[in-house]
Amino acid sequence: MSLAATTSNHRRLGLIAATICTSAVGTTMGLVWPLLSLLLARAQADGALIGFNSAAQTAASLVIAPFAPRMFARWGMKRVIAACIIAILAALFLLKVFEDPRAWLAIRFVLGGGVVVLFIGTQTWVNRLAPDHARGRIIGLFGFLWAAAYALGPLTLRVTGIEGWLPFAIAIGLVGLAGLPLLFVVDVLPDQSLAGGKRDLLAALLSFASPAFVASMALGCFDSVNVSFLPLYGLRNGLSQVEAVSLLFVLEVGVLASQLPSGWASDRMDRDRLLTVLAALALLASLMLPFGFERKLLLWPILFLLGGAAGAVWTVSLVLVGQLFQNDDLSTASASRSVLYGIGSVIGPPVAGLAFDHWGRLSLPIVLSTVCAGLLVSCLLLRRQGRGGRGTR
Repeated sequence: MSLAATTSNHRRLGLIAATICTSAVGTTMGLVWPLLSLLLARAQADGALIGFNSAAQTAASLVIAPFAPRMFARWGMKRVIAACIIAILAALFLLKVFEDPRAWLAIRFVLGGGVVVLFIGTQTWVNRLAPDHARGRIIGLFGFLWAAAYALGPLTLRVTGIEGWLPFAIAIGLVGLAGLPLLFVVDVLPDQSLAGGKRDLLAALLSFASPAFVASMALGCFDSVNVSFLPLYGLRNGLSQVEAVSLLFVLEVGVLASQLPSGWASDRMDRDRLLTVLAALALLASLMLPFGFERKLLLWPILFLLGGAAGAVWTVSLVLVGQLFQNDDLSTASASRSVLYGIGSVIGPPVAGLAFDHWGRLSLPIVLSTVCAGLLVSCLLLRRQGRGGRGTR
């Protein structure tokens, strides 16, 4: 077998291993997050304690993600990802052993830290191995499988219920399976030279790829606000409880459906122009939300469009990061995106809560459209400066 063929096979195996690893952990997180919330509610924990528990897991993105590039540089990506899997396994086991909401604060912080560093590592891994002419399609597939895996979590919980060890055992088993590909891809992991990162986080945030970073903060706001307030917004606009919960389902279907087409499109057109178009579509869908609640036949297509545009923004912005950052800067760029996503997740819900108190029926559209408008402005400024990424036709 020729050297080129061997390299191609190694690249393919590496991409498959990274995707399997991330998808298995995605299913676990989709299962564990609602599981813990339901267990806290059953224990009659007060709202503040439930909120702090969720925040502890999210806070890890802000605290630990900045150190990920240094970890990769010092110990190598394979060892760090393996350590993350071990940390996640230990945290899942301890969550069941210590069924105390106060103990969960520390355990969930460890869990969140393991997940965020693993996700930074696998994003870097996929972006490093993906050839630029197919980067969009590969990252689109990566995003599709992550979104599908995450959606499987709640469905698994419906089958297992929340009692006993079964849901935790399934989560532990899935994470264990996620580590198996590491045994077979020793030669195709990105080497340590790409993990160190010559740029620090501040330099990365101020770099020429800023719209890709603005997209991360916007998506953090978008996701946290919708998860927290979209069903409530539906109830306040006259929907039944079942219909209100279905709003999130339709939104997530849009996210899932957009991954492969947006990846394909980013390989065939100007990528920064595509990101601009997607930001404009998300803004349009946000502004149309009130009309959807007046005419319910329009509501579901509007939500599907909103979810699809947001999901495509994630894919295209990650493709741009892979194109604009090379080798040793990739992990720093991925870590920067995770930090900004965490910041957006922290800022979004309180702002949306204040909007609900003051603007009523228009509150959610105003918040979402403001977020999308900010992203659109950053994309337009990038184009005015004449910088951006172009796909391979």
